[in-house]
Amino acid sequence: MDAMHRAPTAAQQEWHQRTSQAEEIRRVFDEFRQASTSALDDEAAQAFMESLDPRSGVGARHHVVPRFLLERWASADGQVQVCSRIENNLRTRNIRDLAIRDFYTFIDTDNERNSLLESLLSRVETDAATVIRRLLSSFVKPGPVPESDVGALAQFAAFQVVRTPRHRRELEIQADWYMKTMAQGRVAEEDLAKLTIVPHQNEFISMIGPAADQILPFLLARPLMLLTLDRPRLLIGDEPVIVNASQRDVHHPDCFLTEEQIQAREAKEFRKKAKRRRPVGRVIHIASTISRGLGTAIEVVLPISPRCALLWGPLKAEASADGIYRSVLTTEESERFAELVNAAICNQALDWIISTPDDVEFATRAFPPAGPLLHVCDGKSAATDAVNETPTPMRPHRLTLQ
Repeated sequence: MDAMHRAPTAAQQEWHQRTSQAEEIRRVFDEFRQASTSALDDEAAQAFMESLDPRSGVGARHHVVPRFLLERWASADGQVQVCSRIENNLRTRNIRDLAIRDFYTFIDTDNERNSLLESLLSRVETDAATVIRRLLSSFVKPGPVPESDVGALAQFAAFQVVRTPRHRRELEIQADWYMKTMAQGRVAEEDLAKLTIVPHQNEFISMIGPAADQILPFLLARPLMLLTLDRPRLLIGDEPVIVNASQRDVHHPDCFLTEEQIQAREAKEFRKKAKRRRPVGRVIHIASTISRGLGTAIEVVLPISPRCALLWGPLKAEASADGIYRSVLTTEESERFAELVNAAICNQALDWIISTPDDVEFATRAFPPAGPLLHVCDGKSAATDAVNETPTPMRPHRLTLQ
């Protein structure tokens, strides 16, 4: 069959079906939120924000994975084993060193450093930490879990997806690609290849809240389970939420067309629509090299201790009201689950992966090297090459004051 008329694959059809389901869930949740939100809710939220000190966290070291979570892998004095994919080394470090100064600090309209986002994240973390502490405590008898606990964990996971250094670096790379693409034909390709275009950190910080809000329904509409392994086996990294998709990267049909085929299609469309002269071209497909789509995922996993993980199951048509299921895995099940989770954690981390200080197998593990964070199907250009290669630098850019 000609590439220009290729029929959708079974994977593409499944992906489109999941996308339609996700869009319907998003619509239902939006309608519910609009109907249930009151003026009192808005006033309470406004009062909370006004109670915060916008300078309290300025200059502080911000953990991109909350400290309360990292402590479950650490010794009493805060030590963990750390593999750095960027520095290609393995050493013992304190979890306080796995933080980035002013990572969530932004420049406000008064041209001052502002730490309100860090304060908001701290509130989300506190709510989740309380629930996780209760779930993992051997002194608390398992029982029904209130909806507020399920919501706190979903909100925590939603923020954790969008607050990471990798996510920030991916957005930087997309901005660089876009600006270089817009400059094609006006700036020589060899000059574009020498440029690195970086958006201000305010751009990333401003989208964290709205982005978490957009993906929250795709966690609330999934049944939640606490999985307990037979012994400590799980790792955690700086990109800890695992999105398990049946088809990680579903391409658009245009991805398979050559430039000659694109030009032939353009000429044909131009002849058919000459009177309207509508612009035609290639549909650009750009995607992360790891799974990102919570609306189309089969399941979502977040390790919360070396022995336990939260698992959000298949997407339902409405919010799950089943509380939190519990399952204790057998040794064989534990080995298989840990193998899959740890492989994903190692593959998707931007930089660091950690384990407990007494994990004797950690030093013998083969860690994948750092590679491209995104892939774009966009022919051949300086903009495309910058995306499809391992980025330099790998880490996101630091605080800019202007």
